[in-house]
Amino acid sequence: MFKVAAVVLDDQTRVELEARARSTTMPVRDVQRARIILLCAEGVSIRQIARPGRHRRREFEYGRHGTVSLFAAMDVHSGQVLAEPIDGKNDSINFCAFLAEIDRVVDPNLEIHVVLDNGSSHRSKYTTAWFEEHPRWIVHFTPPHASWVNQVELSFSILQRKVIRGSRFDSRDELITKMLTFIADYDQTARPFKWTYAADPLKAA
Repeated sequence: MFKVAAVVLDDQTRVELEARARSTTMPVRDVQRARIILLCAEGVSIRQIARPGRHRRREFEYGRHGTVSLFAAMDVHSGQVLAEPIDGKNDSINFCAFLAEIDRVVDPNLEIHVVLDNGSSHRSKYTTAWFEEHPRWIVHFTPPHASWVNQVELSFSILQRKVIRGSRFDSRDELITKMLTFIADYDQTARPFKWTYAADPLKAA
């Protein structure tokens, strides 16, 4: 389930946020092809699974059958998404294992720039040590309360609308299969998102 929280900012915080948003998005916008840019995040989907053959019922009548969490990385050059179900806890060990898989398949001559939010698994000592051991990975953190500037969140939004919303699943495995199948099909025709946010203050008409 994806939630959006409203945040009220004072003028000074807003100015700082705009400056940090510029510095965060510039590497993505102005990157050269000698680098690969990955946008990484975790999405947690809590699903209600209806009984087969029954009409869709109200929220409180659904039976819950656990959660499915995904690691996802999007290549900003192509718009393609790599996703993997999280086996166990959403922690630093599993996150770094996901990064290691990417590291193995990316051309060793390329730098890897990765955009992350400030989640605990991204900021932990374990993850920090992993990045230090893999110096070709350059990390860019989104500003606090601004994970929405990470374009991979758009992929989670598409997944939510196209696969999860209004659907029912008879098992956790079925949900995983449908999400991964959708992502594989999506990647066949994926296009990079056109970044339009310039971090400039909105002006009254």
